[in-house]
Amino acid sequence: MPVPPFKFTYDNTFCISLQKSQERWKKMNFQFDFFNMKVQRWNASTPDNITDNFFNYMSEEQKACTQSHINIYRHIVEKNMDYAFILEDDACFDLSWKSKLGEFTNIISEEQYNNLNMVLLNASEPMDKLFEWNLQTEQYLSAGYIITKKGALWILNNFQDCFFSMDWLTTRLQLHDGNCYSYFPWLIIQEGNDSTIQPKEKCQADYNKVINCLNKINYFIKDNYITNHFPCVKQIKKQIFCFWTGNNEMSQNRKNNLIALKEHSNCDVVLVTPDNLNKYILPEHPLHESYSYLSFTHKADYLRTYFMHFHGGGYSDVKDTPSDWNEAFDDVNNNTSIYINGYRETRPEDVANIDVQYLYEKLIGNGCYIVRPMTKFTTEWYSKMILLMDEKLPQLQSMRIVPHPQDCNECTPEYPIGWNEMLGRIYHKVLSNYVDDGRILYTVPYPIMHNYK
Repeated sequence: MPVPPFKFTYDNTFCISLQKSQERWKKMNFQFDFFNMKVQRWNASTPDNITDNFFNYMSEEQKACTQSHINIYRHIVEKNMDYAFILEDDACFDLSWKSKLGEFTNIISEEQYNNLNMVLLNASEPMDKLFEWNLQTEQYLSAGYIITKKGALWILNNFQDCFFSMDWLTTRLQLHDGNCYSYFPWLIIQEGNDSTIQPKEKCQADYNKVINCLNKINYFIKDNYITNHFPCVKQIKKQIFCFWTGNNEMSQNRKNNLIALKEHSNCDVVLVTPDNLNKYILPEHPLHESYSYLSFTHKADYLRTYFMHFHGGGYSDVKDTPSDWNEAFDDVNNNTSIYINGYRETRPEDVANIDVQYLYEKLIGNGCYIVRPMTKFTTEWYSKMILLMDEKLPQLQSMRIVPHPQDCNECTPEYPIGWNEMLGRIYHKVLSNYVDDGRILYTVPYPIMHNYK
């Protein structure tokens, strides 16, 4: 029986932060907004309001830090929470932490879930197995972790007379009661700037270790974590992806359109086919199990969403364009708040999701656009598509014939996905959340919609 995924709300998600640390809290709020998180600011303890006994080797600042965590543990027990997500205010999230954490409850058994103590998103040591969840026995650091009521009670009961540093307490839980997991590359790292606990030299040494460990596996901080060098604001490469997902030959008209798109856009146009697809699929984000069952059209819909989320840049149907795309790319690169640039829909009926057709003039058509990768918008877009794929997988697997026509209207009657169900209906609905946020531009040339097949 599958175990339920973690659900984080304002009531069970805490970020420990000193009231005076407004700049740190501002940085954390940027991340919370980016990932659509509701987080409760937990006032950090100070040396003036320590209430428990601590081992005498600890500095007053270390005691105060641990006191903050211990106070949350008591809150977890008092409110009878199943678990809580605890963060410190120098945590830096991996851009894909949500999907990677989502994998955790898919791989553990019901018994393991019921005995769970802790899930460490931030840890001190690398692991031999990459992009996997593994049991841990001695991982330090506590900038971001999930602790269950069972785990919190174990620490409170075993150290109630004298607490040690937070990092050390969690290692005792790992060693003596087990059932603690972590992932590498880490889902949360710490930049180590402006630490109130450790000397600057120690923080820099720890951060250098993080850089070295991640660089060894070619998982670079600037590309994968929200830090002061946030990757979502880097320059978008001026390339346009097109997709041809079948083994059927492209018509001569389509071939001509592809040539014209290259000539008129004055950008690098990349045609992705089954022959070069693997070059772009990330090891930590393989194609969904349902992909092999999809029609050619839906494979292209899937890949468009995947590429725009993880790679970004331009997308175009295999159609000609009337003019150059370079200014449209510049418009995005010169405004780091922009999520997507495209062309306006011209009729309500062109919007696939009927719930948002009234917004048609503010929505962007599906024929071509430029997208900034790994944003709140693309994360929601991609995640909702994956949820649909999870839902449809059993029906796809039960089909007697795997359909591979170009047009889904020709699919077998048992084919369970509507023509615009996995792209247009999702894309326009998600995009509608941003039409008044100043994150959309409309400067991509309108594609030539006639005589393209």
